[in-house]
Amino acid sequence: MHPITYFQVFASSGRLLYTHRCDGLGVRCLSWSPCGQLIVSGAVGRTELSVFNALNCTHFADLDHPDQIGGGEDFATADCAVFEETVVPPEDVDGRIIQEWLNSRETVFEAVAERPFTLPCSKTASAPAQVPGGVSEALFSPDGRHLATREEGAPRVAWIWDLQEVRLASVLVHKDPGDLVELKAAQKTQSSSSN
Repeated sequence: MHPITYFQVFASSGRLLYTHRCDGLGVRCLSWSPCGQLIVSGAVGRTELSVFNALNCTHFADLDHPDQIGGGEDFATADCAVFEETVVPPEDVDGRIIQEWLNSRETVFEAVAERPFTLPCSKTASAPAQVPGGVSEALFSPDGRHLATREEGAPRVAWIWDLQEVRLASVLVHKDPGDLVELKAAQKTQSSSSN
């Protein structure tokens, strides 16, 4: 099986509008904004996500997924908010027994003020060579203003990007690896409960 090394955009008439060849070993993820103005593309083995104007396929930004937030002369992530998932301990013995019995736990996200903050990642020399790295998921908010991404080298981290300011707005550090489908389900639940 050969990797997909480009993507193409067609008009509704079927006419080819443009072709974009990606850097890296192939396309890892591709997502179109709800408003239809942006396309984001991630390549195998690259921690950057390329952002394009969908109207003319003009590349205008790369969203790099850093291993560390803030510190030193890192102005790009200086105002990025960091939230880390923590387990809420049960208030009594019965609560602990129920948690253990159901193999569940209640968690909350708490703000982390520490800077620099090193993100948990699995980029090690012992990682299997056959596991493709890079940005594997990109999920737009319903209004297209924000983008949530996941990079294979840090499976417990969700990066939240502000696309109007083209900057990293926040990171969510989860207790366990997950995917953005869970984030989307939480987003749908939150929006339906507010109606």
